[in-house]
Amino acid sequence: MLVNIKRTFTPKPAILAQAMEGRQAKWNIFLNGLAALGVGIGAIYSELIVMIPYFAVAAIAFHGNVSETATILAQLAATVVPIILLPLYVRFVEKRSLRTMGFVKEHAVTDYLLGMVIAFAMFSACVGICAATGAMTFGGYVLSGQYLSLALLFLGFLVQGASEETVCRGFMMTSFGSKGGALAGMLFNSLVFG
Repeated sequence: MLVNIKRTFTPKPAILAQAMEGRQAKWNIFLNGLAALGVGIGAIYSELIVMIPYFAVAAIAFHGNVSETATILAQLAATVVPIILLPLYVRFVEKRSLRTMGFVKEHAVTDYLLGMVIAFAMFSACVGICAATGAMTFGGYVLSGQYLSLALLFLGFLVQGASEETVCRGFMMTSFGSKGGALAGMLFNSLVFG
């Protein structure tokens, strides 16, 4: 069954056709799946490059007394590591264009902003449904002057979301899908991402 997955989508989506132009090694569904999973997980754990020094400094300089917000911000900042490492891997090891990962120059900012608006609308709809059904109640909020922390958290979650997209859809789904077909790429990404 998996041998014929390559023929499921005809013609092959343009992004997968471009990704196939990279390094042409003999493709094995199991080995390539493990390789994509390994590189993806490695990219996620590469965040330790940022987190280990952070916790070392926090333990020494602040005797471990660091706010929860500061730790969350450091973890969010650490998610930039896969955004840097995976494009380097794709460009120099797989010999693919960064366009195959979804990195494009034209309309990048407007497309990203449009995605944010759509995400906000979808999230608002979920919150509205929960509020309307009584599954959620709003008890107010207390910022008490933490506007800078809130803004930094917002920016951190933007980076975290971009990192997630880079690892899962930009790398794993495209790498696997370029060899095994679009359906194989989507199934593999869904299995790994959940």
